[in-house]
Amino acid sequence: MSELNKTLEPQVDVKKLFLLAFSVGGVQAMIAVVGILTIKIIAPLGHDVLAGVTAGQRLYFIIQAVLLGLNVGSLALISRSHGEKNHQQTNAWIRLSLLITVITTLIFGVVFWLIPEFLLQTLGMEGEALTEGISYIQVLAYCGWLIGFYFILAGALRACGIVKTPLLSGILLNVGTLFITYVFVEYNINPVSHWSGSLALAAILGNVLGLVFMMYLSRSRLKEMFVGKWTFKNTKGLLKVSSPAIFEQVLRQVAVLAFLWVVAHYGTAPFAAYGASVMLITVSLVVGFGLSMATAVMVGQAIGAGTVYMAKQVLRTSLITSVIFMSTIGLVIGYFAEEISIWMVGEGEVAYYTSILVLFYAIIQPIMAVDFVLTGALQGSGDTRWPMLSVMLGNVIIRFSAAMVLLHFEAPVEWIFATVFIDYSVKTALLVWRVYGCNWLKEYDV
Repeated sequence: MSELNKTLEPQVDVKKLFLLAFSVGGVQAMIAVVGILTIKIIAPLGHDVLAGVTAGQRLYFIIQAVLLGLNVGSLALISRSHGEKNHQQTNAWIRLSLLITVITTLIFGVVFWLIPEFLLQTLGMEGEALTEGISYIQVLAYCGWLIGFYFILAGALRACGIVKTPLLSGILLNVGTLFITYVFVEYNINPVSHWSGSLALAAILGNVLGLVFMMYLSRSRLKEMFVGKWTFKNTKGLLKVSSPAIFEQVLRQVAVLAFLWVVAHYGTAPFAAYGASVMLITVSLVVGFGLSMATAVMVGQAIGAGTVYMAKQVLRTSLITSVIFMSTIGLVIGYFAEEISIWMVGEGEVAYYTSILVLFYAIIQPIMAVDFVLTGALQGSGDTRWPMLSVMLGNVIIRFSAAMVLLHFEAPVEWIFATVFIDYSVKTALLVWRVYGCNWLKEYDV
């Protein structure tokens, strides 16, 4: 492409980028805030409930990892078809994605219902914390398919440029979940006998509210999406793009579970602190995640429309925005890490370890910002393999190996937490090399 042609290219639609990012990031921010407030609500129930919920969520995140991978693949294909203005193919990808999602989540639900104790014991759970964790994942196992259906449908709407409906339904979902959780705890309503199970039930009911509302708001568009053959045709094409992304997300969760296994050797307090700190720092991470998804959608649409130069412009704009916003939010959260931790979980060991983890994550925000956006750009172009390789190298091989060595030499748990610096530095370096050292998008250049 000549320099003259580049100058004639339209500029990035920053408003569209921000709307997409806000549609994803806004919902994720609400999830983070709701998570923080939920921990605040359930903290008086004791460490066992908090640890059980943390472990249960980590196991259920395996299902969410598969959903995230499927979402990446469907988003790339849907956004490209939408960019080509091929509405028939766009709707076919949506139906196929939803069909595979329902079947996959039902299979996982059966597994989680049958062997929850074995799965939780691999995390080092025992005693009352183990019982609470079992209750949590067994309740979620019943309706995982509803959660998956909502998640993939919301992603499909965004890939088609519909951002308001997923945002509003996400707000209702999170507010509803928080309200139901508060009512359960405040009025001592425990319908599942164990508190963790009741909290899982609150999450399910919130998702049902969000799904019903989203389908109502998009009822005219859903008719176009759903009318047609629901077949497994083109499954190979969807899995070709989705498989590396699914494997990447599974690797992320396996790495977290392995890391939690190491942390569990130091007691319940550091274990519970990990879950609390992730909730806190997510307030910052949602900006990166939102821009990552927005970048993926706009890169996919640009490639579908044949404007590769625009895809590179989108990447540049997203990088600058993500680094600025994530660094600023991280700075604020890191500065008040101790105060926020005490407010969230009360004084004691859990608050101490939570504040340390939050500070570490706050420091590394600029690197994480680059990681998010580069991953989104690659995935939007259909390159899901390199993000997977970066997770395999950073999260699994480097971080877990370092944590195991430190555990072997009985290093303080603070050193275990500090392995996050090695993890993200290695991952991001590999992605930077792929994007800027390997002539990214060269197969599309014209």
